[in-house]
Amino acid sequence: MKTSRMGSNQVSPLQAGSRSTMAALVLASLALLAAGCVVDGDAVEYMDQSFVTDGFHSVDPPEVTPGPSCHVDRYHQPDAQITRKIDILLMVDTSGSLVEERGGIADGIDAFVGALPSNVDFRIGVMTGHSSGSSWSGKLYRKGGSFPYVYDSQTMDLATIRTKLHTTLTLNMPNDNSADGGEEGMVSMNRALDDDRLALAKGQGFFRDDAALAVVFVSDENDICAIFPAGVTPVVDPQGIENVAHVRDCNRMAPAKMDGTTVIAPAHQETITADLVVAKLKALKGDMPLVVSAAVYADPATVPHVGENEVGYGLLDMAQIAHGVVIDLATGQYSDGLASVGTLASIKMNLQTDFVLTNANVDPNTLQINVDGVGTAGYDYDSEVNTVQVSHPGGPLSTIDISYCEQAPPPPVVGGVDTSCSAGSFAAKSQTKVGMTSDPAEGSQTTILTGLGLIGVTPTVYTDSQIIAGVPQADGITIMIVARKAVVTPVTAAWVTAIRALAISGVSILAEYDGGALVFSQFNGLNAAFTGHMPPSLALFDGNAAGGGLLLPVSASAMNVTDHSDPLMAGISANTVTSGLRTAFAITNFNSDWLHPSASFTSTGFSNLVPAGTFPAVMSGRCGGGRVAIVMMNQLQALSSSADVRTLFSNSFHWLAGQ
Repeated sequence: MKTSRMGSNQVSPLQAGSRSTMAALVLASLALLAAGCVVDGDAVEYMDQSFVTDGFHSVDPPEVTPGPSCHVDRYHQPDAQITRKIDILLMVDTSGSLVEERGGIADGIDAFVGALPSNVDFRIGVMTGHSSGSSWSGKLYRKGGSFPYVYDSQTMDLATIRTKLHTTLTLNMPNDNSADGGEEGMVSMNRALDDDRLALAKGQGFFRDDAALAVVFVSDENDICAIFPAGVTPVVDPQGIENVAHVRDCNRMAPAKMDGTTVIAPAHQETITADLVVAKLKALKGDMPLVVSAAVYADPATVPHVGENEVGYGLLDMAQIAHGVVIDLATGQYSDGLASVGTLASIKMNLQTDFVLTNANVDPNTLQINVDGVGTAGYDYDSEVNTVQVSHPGGPLSTIDISYCEQAPPPPVVGGVDTSCSAGSFAAKSQTKVGMTSDPAEGSQTTILTGLGLIGVTPTVYTDSQIIAGVPQADGITIMIVARKAVVTPVTAAWVTAIRALAISGVSILAEYDGGALVFSQFNGLNAAFTGHMPPSLALFDGNAAGGGLLLPVSASAMNVTDHSDPLMAGISANTVTSGLRTAFAITNFNSDWLHPSASFTSTGFSNLVPAGTFPAVMSGRCGGGRVAIVMMNQLQALSSSADVRTLFSNSFHWLAGQ
């Protein structure tokens, strides 16, 4: 249910009902809870705490820190019922194993109706959980010509409704072998909300615009479109029908949604899930109350191990998403459970529970809900529809104040830079704690560690399994060296994910040689020795890495300083740093406004190992709260032989730490 915001002194115009009716509902709800029905936690709060009987409390809005991005929305509960009309839909599994339970649901309809407001105008319809191959899918079902599609309390007494409903649900219901007996309640419900089926049902007197809606799904198995929780293995289907039905029906081309001749939503592919079906039911009812419940096996420990009985995943999920009632078939207490559904429907027919916020872009962490001046943590916020659902929304004329602040505007989109890297700002490191990830099989790890020792850096070397397990985070690493990782062995997706997480969390990265190539997104024109080693990559920045081979002659392996003012080049007075034969990657198509090149190298294109041309040798930039220094030549091996290279890396560590 979505509720429009009311002004600070406005009262909702929704009408009908009395406080005495609500007080009676309180007593009824407490009695039902004592009977031990299985009810969703938020539904318990609705029934247990929704009503106050000591009148309206005048309260002041809660204090909120002044500012253009913080707000208080005030709402008032009506002094009367929202509606006296309710449509009750029974969506049933038609398999023969469920005849007794369906009969129990029919017999328990008295308890459901007895919990509704007095003089309620109710209608009952039945649908079958049939597949796309059944003519009954998404249609109201009747037993025959002497049975109505809709049982109407205005034209039939309750005893007649109960008798005919019992016959309808127990005597030779149509089967659907292609849905393993009719276990596609989600598919059938979704089909019922298509324009053609909805128009048919409305023409038969159901899905009234001005009525509340209560849907009760009934099944002794999971729905065929259910998503099973992690670690749950479905009960084996000996007929092999369920998997076929899932593939056939749980993804479909949804027809266009129309308003007359206007297309509201074009035809599109959709996957049928519990979230999707509940969202469509909410959209159908708009401001009217909605209760979605399920009569299923709810507890794996109490499912009778007969046939294919199973926890009602999918249907159970819908009831929980909508904060409805779950009637556990294992208890056999159908009347008590249906009375709970009726009580919850009554509460929603008397009170507003869903409130659409005035302002969008809400920071959920700032939400505070006050009901008659008392704070409550019992609420859900749906960002897609900008709606707060309050679990215990007070009583008649209660005041609901919802305070919140808007989220900070998103960071500007920076071309060629991962959004996580462009967000935030650099945070200086309280200590310089260096880690290193490399492939020992490449052969230069010992030489690199010896050279790093000459500038006072002793990194902790991590294995891939330690990286993936998050050990560097636990150790408090602030700078991670990524070098010599893809020379011999391809990188793995799990390693890439872990290093990306480090960078995005604010750890600074020193990326050298193949590590420098790995921070980019594309690899066209690689040295054949690296083919297949680099995708996946860290992809922190757009750019293409080519080459990865020798620079010949020796004069071409020099690094040319192009920006002596760059902090990585401080103390390097020469324009050219020569440190012997080198290999390198050529980087092109990167954002030079974000990544600043401070040195370059020139390639003759010898044997096509590196493309001919001049390319960055050293670049630097930011990624989130960290920094990135990228050295495209394999300079770490030259630490022991070149004072200029030692200066370069010493500068790099100081800059990466913010010192």
